[in-house]
Amino acid sequence: MRALAAIGLAASVLISGCATMSESECLTADWRAIGYEDGSAGRPATQLGTRRQACAEFGVTPNAEAWTAGREEGLLNFCVPSNGFRIGRAGQTYSGVCPGQLEANFMYGFREGRVIGDAEREVRSSERAVSSAKRELEGIDDKIKALDVDGALMDETMTLEERKDVLEAMRKLEARRGELGAEIDTMTRAAATAQTRLEVLLDESDFL
Repeated sequence: MRALAAIGLAASVLISGCATMSESECLTADWRAIGYEDGSAGRPATQLGTRRQACAEFGVTPNAEAWTAGREEGLLNFCVPSNGFRIGRAGQTYSGVCPGQLEANFMYGFREGRVIGDAEREVRSSERAVSSAKRELEGIDDKIKALDVDGALMDETMTLEERKDVLEAMRKLEARRGELGAEIDTMTRAAATAQTRLEVLLDESDFL
């Protein structure tokens, strides 16, 4: 993998799975299997407390040892480079659930995924900006056409003040039209640059 810029990680929970459990689920729970599911989803160790609270009203206490063992097995599925890449690319956050070397492997993919994901979002944002500016330009062209300056100036029923208002409105529209033209040129170049950078990143990726 090519050298990528370091990025900061938010210390928030990556996936907040639904821990609400019914009475039947609590009474028949396979806590090792539930722990495995939570680990595979990258849920933090505090998830056990949430499940304990959910089952408390039914008089059920989770088997912490079984749940922890299952979660550790599940983390082996979660803490892999390809999953880190997928999560980083999606712009999700990582809560530091992977232990030791597993975290190093996970972060190998996460960092690259985050850089590529950011580049993809930049391309989409640039393209939306260009499209928005072009829609505004089309709207201005419609307004200019509707204003019909030539017709207004030849309309003998219009007062001098009204004609001045028409000319001033046209002046403002033309000024904004010129500004938009320059903005679109700048944004189009920025979008092209972002697209080129993204293509390079995709080409160099170890996960694509």
